[in-house]
Amino acid sequence: MGDSFTEPASVGHDIIRLLFATLDRPAYWLLGLVYELFFNVASADLFSNNTIMKFYGRVQIILGVFMMFHLSMAILKGIVNPDTFTGDKGAKALMTRIFTALILIIALMPISIPSAKNEYERQINNNGLLFGTLYSLQHRILANNTLGRLILGTTDSSPSFQATPSGNDSELKKSARIFTSTILKGFYRINLVPEDQRVSCDKDDPAACNENRVCTNIDDDILEEYTRLDADPNNIISMVTLTCDSDIHAGFLGSLLNGAWTAIQKLTGTTKYVFAYMPFISMIVPIVFVFILLSFTIDVAVRAVKLAVLRLLAPIPIISYMDPNGSNDSAFNSWVKTLSSTYLDLFIRLAVVYFVIFLIQDMIINGIVIDVGTGVIGVISLIIVWIGLFIFARQAPKFIKQALGLKDSKFKLFSGFSELAAAASVGAGIVGGAVSRGSASYQKDGNMGKAVLNGIVGGIGGGRNAGKTYFSNPESNATTIMNNNRSYNDHQRRVIGSDATPLGAFKARAQGMFGMQNDQQRMDNKINDYNSAAAAWKRADGAMNSDSKNTNYGGPTVTAGGGRETIFQSGNDYSAKEANDIVSRMKSSGQYTQAEIEAAEEASKSIRSQRFREIRNQAHIHGRSSLSATEAQVYDAGQIVYEVGVKYRADSDGVFGDFRQASAGGYETSSIGMGNFKGAAYGAERQADAIKNSPDYAKAAANAQRASEKNNK
Repeated sequence: MGDSFTEPASVGHDIIRLLFATLDRPAYWLLGLVYELFFNVASADLFSNNTIMKFYGRVQIILGVFMMFHLSMAILKGIVNPDTFTGDKGAKALMTRIFTALILIIALMPISIPSAKNEYERQINNNGLLFGTLYSLQHRILANNTLGRLILGTTDSSPSFQATPSGNDSELKKSARIFTSTILKGFYRINLVPEDQRVSCDKDDPAACNENRVCTNIDDDILEEYTRLDADPNNIISMVTLTCDSDIHAGFLGSLLNGAWTAIQKLTGTTKYVFAYMPFISMIVPIVFVFILLSFTIDVAVRAVKLAVLRLLAPIPIISYMDPNGSNDSAFNSWVKTLSSTYLDLFIRLAVVYFVIFLIQDMIINGIVIDVGTGVIGVISLIIVWIGLFIFARQAPKFIKQALGLKDSKFKLFSGFSELAAAASVGAGIVGGAVSRGSASYQKDGNMGKAVLNGIVGGIGGGRNAGKTYFSNPESNATTIMNNNRSYNDHQRRVIGSDATPLGAFKARAQGMFGMQNDQQRMDNKINDYNSAAAAWKRADGAMNSDSKNTNYGGPTVTAGGGRETIFQSGNDYSAKEANDIVSRMKSSGQYTQAEIEAAEEASKSIRSQRFREIRNQAHIHGRSSLSATEAQVYDAGQIVYEVGVKYRADSDGVFGDFRQASAGGYETSSIGMGNFKGAAYGAERQADAIKNSPDYAKAAANAQRASEKNNK
């Protein structure tokens, strides 16, 4: 892709250009603003304030005394053991180290230069010779846009870009205009004829030669405004629809006539645009750079603190350098490497930004060294190249630092954003905790006062939880903290939505600590026992239906049909199975009245009850081994019901009240018949369901859950 855009000017093209140019304005305004913010933060000097300077002096004295004591001990060891002061560690080496360290300490101390006349002297007054020189050099590089001029090749002597002062604007604002207009000019290029039609000239920029321009007679004011080094981006954007015959300072009448003539030319398609314009991408690129610079701004703020701390700690590595036993990996060497890395960090970041701008300009002016093709393939190819460019911008600082052997190889382009987002996530934890707990409380009972109180508690807890995650793990990022926040908020909603109470949870936790069962566990045990009794009786009932051993029926004789048919004869023997079959047959025949069927059922129950008592008596007298398989089933199931009945006979629910007179572990048949077993078993099944669905069980379960969560933290 070259920079020749020779499409004719038209009203339709004007509309498209003006639409996208309108979007360009806020993008470049924001870029300039962030650029100024970046350099303001980059120039921050944390030790300029007198109060901080006094504090710094006190701390340095303390550190210096401590390290002098350390050095004295090293010298004392050398006196006691002279062998440690031989060769490279001898007296000469010691004196050289001491002399070097003293010079460095002097270079750290602020120098009182009366009536400082320039920025360098002011820096020395505040920061000493070493750091004052570093800060002053940084200021000069930033203020003069040195990196930008070196990388982009834009100097004051460039024939196409003359720097002209703009009123009383500060140097920073001028630098911001240079930065933003440099990027903008990559997309607002002077329209050139096709490359094969251009003439060679002595200028590096083909646009500097009038013969290479589509509009060979560009108005001088337009050209001057565009080529100025610190051109105003808004002025350049406003010229997006200018044509070859445009004159921006022709006076009112001249502008009116010029406008009418230009409109006629655009309608007839007989004129061209002064500037080749690349819409949409012209807006995307500054937005991307806004994010890059914002990230860098946060990073350089951290850098300023690092430099301040390195200066504060300087006496330790410098005085430790005096120790003749110091190795190449001593504190001094580590301090020097860290200082170098931290100081160069700002310039590496800036160099990356300017280098990406250089690549953008080069691709726009000279094309890219691949055949991008045309149509959809060309567009997709271009997009891929741009994506690769910004990925390079992300990786370049880390690559450069590693190549130079500097520390902080974990550098990431958006590390500043990551730190800011992680810190912001702590605030989100406070808000989320308050909202989740407060809203859950209001949804539960509709009490606004209680909801507000719970919201305050939730906010404190959410902030504490997020802060704990943030400070306990230096590698925590926004995603980790937000995931933790969501888990905490979900937990808060469950806690408030449940029936748990602080006292109940404390009780459950205390019970667990002392090996006791909590309320939920006791309820669960009772539910399991009750269900076990119900299931056991169902097994006993089924086994009784298959028991064919006869037993004497001592109840009243049961007849049907006005006494013409005897159903059950008193004194006869019937098996439980036979009695059950008789009743089933009567029900299915349809020949018997309801009263006759009910009388037969009572007789069947009497026979079954007698058989149940006989089985239990036989097991009691002759032992379980004397029972048949069916009888053993009845006995075992009955024993389960009996044991559960004895265990819960005193409970207030009264399910096993008939077992109050039974003896634990004993045998009882006289007052506890089969009906008592059956009624208690079916009552236990209903009561187990009632307990499971009761508010008391829900509260006990919620308290146990909270206690468990507390114990697991």
